[in-house]
Amino acid sequence: MSKSGPGAGDGRASGACLPASRDLEHGATEVLGVEMPLLDLSVLHRLEDELGDPSIARTFANEYINIWDKRIQYLMRSVEHNDPAAAMDAVLSVRNSSFMVGASRLAQLAADFQRIIQDGDVASAQSRAVYLAEVGKATMEAIQHGYLARDD
Repeated sequence: MSKSGPGAGDGRASGACLPASRDLEHGATEVLGVEMPLLDLSVLHRLEDELGDPSIARTFANEYINIWDKRIQYLMRSVEHNDPAAAMDAVLSVRNSSFMVGASRLAQLAADFQRIIQDGDVASAQSRAVYLAEVGKATMEAIQHGYLARDD
């Protein structure tokens, strides 16, 4: 995979395959003027097709929800204790798993958060962690009600 754009070649590329949001300070989740959805069901449907068994994708989505509290608590603690290495580990876990489950808005916010940690902006990281947790909660509800609760 080739990298281009801000951060390419300097070890700062997010790798999330999502363009950077335009406004980190206010938690913007727009890409090219379109707000990122909490949940992109096409990602989960593609996963169902690739695995050949929808139940495996549903189990993955359910486990994503079950692990969320542990992930966000680890992130919050690492930021609170000003531990950039732990914060990076935590945010990479959030970003990558969110991308895989189709949690587009959360994946984008985590990629933005990663850049904040890389820049050493602890004050922004603390306020952004709270917002990330709020979006995470809404995302878990979207997965539960918009995907797992379906009868197909």
